[in-house]
Amino acid sequence: MLSRALTEANHEHDVGHTPNVVLFPWLAIMTGCFVYYMISRLKVKMPYTAVMFIVGAIMGYCSKEGIGHNAVTESTKMWIGIDGEVLLLAFLPGLLFLDSYESNVYLFKQAISQLLVFAFPMGLCGTILTALVAYFVLPYGWSSDLCMLLGSILAATDPVAVAALLKELGAPPRLRTHIAGESLLNDGAAVVFFKIFSARFFYEMGVEGVGEKVGWSRGVVLFLRLSLGGAVVGILSGGLLVIMLFNFNRRLSREECIFQVCSTIATAYLSYFFSEVLLNCSGILAVVFCGLTTKSFGETLFNDNHLTHDFIQIFECLLNSTLFTLGGAVWASILPAFTGSDWIYLLILYAAVVVIRFVLMAFFFPLTSRIGVGQNVREMIFSAWGGLRGAVGIALALLLKKEVLEYSEAESLSEDTRRQYEQFVQKLFGMVGGVACLSLIIAGPTSGPLLRILGLVTPTETRSKVVHNHEKHLAKDILIEYMNLLSEKGFEHVDFAIVKQRVSILRDVSPEIFHSAIELYKKKFPSKLLPNGLTNVAAHIGSCDFVLDHQNVSDGAKQAPKSRNTVYCFKDLPDENALVEERRLFVECVKNEYLTQLQSGELDSRSSIPWSLLQSVRCAEEAAANGLPMNDWASLESSNLLLFDKALHAYRVGALCNRQRGDEDYNTIRTKVLQSLSFIKAHCASQEIFKDKLASVETHSLSLTEKRVIDESREQVARADAVVNAFDSHDVNNIKSQYVCQVLLHKSARHFEHLAHSGLVTEREASVFLERFGLELNQLRLSSELQASTSSDFDSGLIISLLSYTICRLGLVKYSLLSLSTSLRLKLFNDNHLTHDFIQIFECLLNSTLFTLGGAVWASILPAFTGSDWIYLLILYAAVVVIRFVLMAFFFPLTSRIGVGQNVREMIFSAWGGLRGAVGIALALLLKKEVLEYSEAESLSEDTRRQYEQFVQKLFGMVGGVACLSLIIAGPTSGPLLRILGLVTPTETRSKVVHNHEKHLAKDILIEYMNLLSEKGFEHVDFAIVKQRVSILRDVSPEIFHSAIELYKKKFPSKLLPNGLTNVAAHIGSCDFVLDHQNVSDGAKQAPKSRNTVYCFKDLPDENALVEERRLFVECVKNEYLTQLQSGELDSRSSIPWSLLQSVRCAEEAAANGLPMNDWASLESSNLLLFDKALHAYRVGALCNRQRGDEDYNTIRTKVLQSLSFIKAHCASQEIFKDKLASVETHSLSLTEKRVIDESREQVARADAVVNAFDSHDVNNIKSQYVCQVLLHKSARHFEHLAHSGLVTEREASVFLERFGLELNQLRLSSELQASTSSDFDSVT
Repeated sequence: MLSRALTEANHEHDVGHTPNVVLFPWLAIMTGCFVYYMISRLKVKMPYTAVMFIVGAIMGYCSKEGIGHNAVTESTKMWIGIDGEVLLLAFLPGLLFLDSYESNVYLFKQAISQLLVFAFPMGLCGTILTALVAYFVLPYGWSSDLCMLLGSILAATDPVAVAALLKELGAPPRLRTHIAGESLLNDGAAVVFFKIFSARFFYEMGVEGVGEKVGWSRGVVLFLRLSLGGAVVGILSGGLLVIMLFNFNRRLSREECIFQVCSTIATAYLSYFFSEVLLNCSGILAVVFCGLTTKSFGETLFNDNHLTHDFIQIFECLLNSTLFTLGGAVWASILPAFTGSDWIYLLILYAAVVVIRFVLMAFFFPLTSRIGVGQNVREMIFSAWGGLRGAVGIALALLLKKEVLEYSEAESLSEDTRRQYEQFVQKLFGMVGGVACLSLIIAGPTSGPLLRILGLVTPTETRSKVVHNHEKHLAKDILIEYMNLLSEKGFEHVDFAIVKQRVSILRDVSPEIFHSAIELYKKKFPSKLLPNGLTNVAAHIGSCDFVLDHQNVSDGAKQAPKSRNTVYCFKDLPDENALVEERRLFVECVKNEYLTQLQSGELDSRSSIPWSLLQSVRCAEEAAANGLPMNDWASLESSNLLLFDKALHAYRVGALCNRQRGDEDYNTIRTKVLQSLSFIKAHCASQEIFKDKLASVETHSLSLTEKRVIDESREQVARADAVVNAFDSHDVNNIKSQYVCQVLLHKSARHFEHLAHSGLVTEREASVFLERFGLELNQLRLSSELQASTSSDFDSGLIISLLSYTICRLGLVKYSLLSLSTSLRLKLFNDNHLTHDFIQIFECLLNSTLFTLGGAVWASILPAFTGSDWIYLLILYAAVVVIRFVLMAFFFPLTSRIGVGQNVREMIFSAWGGLRGAVGIALALLLKKEVLEYSEAESLSEDTRRQYEQFVQKLFGMVGGVACLSLIIAGPTSGPLLRILGLVTPTETRSKVVHNHEKHLAKDILIEYMNLLSEKGFEHVDFAIVKQRVSILRDVSPEIFHSAIELYKKKFPSKLLPNGLTNVAAHIGSCDFVLDHQNVSDGAKQAPKSRNTVYCFKDLPDENALVEERRLFVECVKNEYLTQLQSGELDSRSSIPWSLLQSVRCAEEAAANGLPMNDWASLESSNLLLFDKALHAYRVGALCNRQRGDEDYNTIRTKVLQSLSFIKAHCASQEIFKDKLASVETHSLSLTEKRVIDESREQVARADAVVNAFDSHDVNNIKSQYVCQVLLHKSARHFEHLAHSGLVTEREASVFLERFGLELNQLRLSSELQASTSSDFDSVT
């Protein structure tokens, strides 16, 4: 539809080739990337959309004036002439659905009465008043209907820039709901008014069959049909989408996560199409209510909320970039017709629109302040100023312009009338575009200062104290991380003076924070000695009383036994085949360690080091495949990146700044040292993974094959260490100091990202620190390339680096060329997971569309196929397959000897697996289209034209048939062929590795089960039920059981072994296990009683502070629920997550109003009986409920699981509160914080009482099933981690993930039929 509309525009304007159509949107998006970079780096106080509108205006002006006639101007002209309805259908559904889905549904429902007043009565009044201004002030002679059209278009608000600003600055939720909610409903109302008045205006034009004379009664009926019909369609569409999301229930399948997102976007567009095009209702309201319904009932059904959220943000960015650029281009295309007086009237109209909005907001304020969630004067003022005009208004104006130009071509209109209406609509679009541009340029940048002037985002004293306390906690955590780095080999002499100078968070560390960090370091690393470098730290901090002696040594470190040497099994000699597989595994581990360093910031992604390290991994992979020892260090030494390094160095600081060190400049030395450090760290970490994951669970020993691989790695580490030691020690220590600074700054950034994610700081507060750490990282990167051999040189280098940094911030083109280089794409992405996810979703959307289109076109010509054609199609397919086999065999002597080689089995599979697909179908479609187009030439006779059309139809039929047959035949048979050829048959080594991983998983799941047994309320969980439901525990041997106990003691040294272990031992068959003092962890024997929380009684509870503290606590609880949802502890296919998140929203509202937290009361009052029964009937049938007194078992189960999640979230939030809000120096909480924690404890007690009120046997059965659910999700994540680390293949992991997914589904079904006795449980199962 979009392509046809643009093709028609192409013919209409005669602007060139149709392929140019694709240039404009992607050029707009690419331009948007440069625009964002300039705005973010140069601190331009202007919304992104406003700049894109101006960019589009420049493109439109150049296109209109014929400046630089090329593909860009041609593409711009084609898009300027796009059909208005197609424009609405292409852009609005995506934008509106995303906005509605991102809204706070709970507050939206609370404020619905206010939002309806904003949207409909106030929207209609705004339309009328704006029309009056246009009718009496503007000198264009517009009719009343056209003026009403202008008013309805300008009534649509689009606060995209303001909404982002409100979220960033942490504005009150009520204000954000008013701004976003008004925009959503206001857009729908504006379109309804637009349709009514456009019908009247088209009737006024006098074109036969166009328009309608809409009276008051007809207008009311039309209004109700458009608005109510659109809302009903949206709710039904949202309900269908929720059902689809519910049935995509394989949480462990990545494909289902992707198809959930695809179905969401598709539903948004289909709901708009059905409502707007087929049912003649409001498509905008349909999309809005579809999004709200999905958010209300489907938010917890997404298997991966992060994936959905990320795609929504990317898709919104793409649509906004294209739409605002297009709006600017169309607006600029009519600017040559604007005179000086038109610009004056544009300013008058903009001022009138702003005044009208203020008058209406003030007029309706007595009503809006008393209904819904209320409104104060400051919020009313900001809402009036923040109602920008944007996407919807521009789209409606484009639609009107296109329709008027189309209808004015009617023969019934005279030339003067036609020209008059064209001038009318051009002036109108010029005014709409001008008002949108002015509102974006004026209101957008001033909204932030206005928020601060009105005091809507002014941080309270409590917020300032909280943020300052977080800063102290960060300093303590960074000190602990620094101590840990000091304890590593090679980092003992890192100079704290350099670290303190570069990491600003450490500059004001007090002696109290220093001593607190030491105490926490002892607890966190009980087996480590305090590093010697702490004396140097104490000297710089000013802790004169610190002495590093035996009194300061960790007790755990005193008692820790010497680390045991690795045990090797000499039973079997090294196996060459196994050696190949083990080397592959090790190299994969090294590769993932490099990627981990890259993501954590330990590797500088803007240098040659990651590229060279990943290249060395590829060399090692090739060597391992050929049976050769690992050679990645040799590859690193032989890689010649001198030219690349010098280019990077010259780009950053200038080629003349190099400082010579003998035969090599300092930059080269720095590169080699950092390269060696990353290499050593990756190999040492991989060795530990190898020892941990491949050692026998029973004997803790490695085979001689694995010993040989580790020895090869140690040999390479020694060579890398020798390279580092060959350089001047002072240079090396300076480089290591800068490396430590880089690590600590990235840790600091992730600390505040975690706080923002947990809700303990706002996004705005976190962004201040993230920007600060980012600036320090850039300064560090620049100055490190100028580092001299003395301290004085270091200081002078810093000055030069700061100057260079200022220059580099202006080097936009150079930076963009570097960062967009495809040869370095892997390591320059800031978030590889986000990029990978979007590519997968985009690929799914494209493949779905292309293959469906190909099939539709192919089927459209099938009626012309005769019986013989089908026979010839089969002959052609067989011939294509035979030809491919012949060619593969003919070239095999060559291909087997060049490149990476090829064997016979691979050759056979390559010949069979060469499917025909997307490219072949696309080329055939192109040929068919071009032949049909060229055959219309007058020089061809009718018979020739028909002949060529038959030729191309037969050709496309054959191409589509071959593609279809190859997909149907070769696709399903490729898997079996791989196994027959032995290309994926697991070797004996692979089978042993996977079996060993299975044993390690059983051990880890046993440890997790012991940890759950030690929690309050889970002491009586029956291991018989757990063993029956979690298959990984069915074949646990006594040796694995005892190994798990030993590891449990090390992992939780302060915990006693749970009493339930006796029951576990009985089921496993460990007859020699006795739970006595011999089996109690030594750490647990010596652990002191947990200290009670200390409170500061200096200040009485502050009511204002209490509001802020409650908000923080509720945000913590909310994030705990989301964590439980992502980890699988909460079943997303039940009403429990929905009710818990609803209770959080009630608690947020109560906290904002100064009331105690009431989330448990909200949970008790929520009536989800009907929803639960519908879910239960859908899964297992309504007749299967088993009564327990006054309640059926399913209701009991829901209440118990609800209470368990509530208790866990509140207890975890209390610990976070004590940890993150306690004073770093005194470890105390204020009485305000004590009151919040006491409110939480009171609610936890009420939830606990609900659980205890039910039959204990039922509760224990429900808890057992809950434990099974947790353990199965832990098992799945274990294998996901192994696959990510390269220790198992994706295929091997998928087998286990499918198995755990099946067990989870069986558990979910059987838990709803659970009876009150064990026999019932078995019979139901």
